[in-house]
Amino acid sequence: MLRYILIYGFLFALIAILLVVNEYWFWYKIKSFNSYGMVVAAIFLLIGLYFGNKRNQTTQIPQEQTSNSDYEINPELNNLSKREQEVLLQMSKGLTNLEIATQLFISESTVKTHTSRIFEKLQVKNRTTALIKAKESGIIKEVL
Repeated sequence: MLRYILIYGFLFALIAILLVVNEYWFWYKIKSFNSYGMVVAAIFLLIGLYFGNKRNQTTQIPQEQTSNSDYEINPELNNLSKREQEVLLQMSKGLTNLEIATQLFISESTVKTHTSRIFEKLQVKNRTTALIKAKESGIIKEVL
């Protein structure tokens, strides 16, 4: 935590110094508002790109968890929607709600909604019994 505070403190101090130097150039050397505005805009654009990129970085799920599935969905034997089938398949891989959300590009609360609807349709109360019932009823079949 201290490391991040020092890094961000250094970055903001550097930006302040750049703005002061830029202001000096504007008032004493160039006296052109266009160049001053462009430099300030460029600085804030770079800051925005940096923080936007940092915010949009997602956690990577290890490849061995997602590459091969031991199960596939049998669509003829269930009344689940397409997305619920995808969530059930990801659950069979042992992924958490957050990992499923990352895999399917949906929010974690959406995964929770799909999971609760799967539980309702299969008439179960947790993931383990949902997967057992899905395997026993043929909704999920093992890939050889």
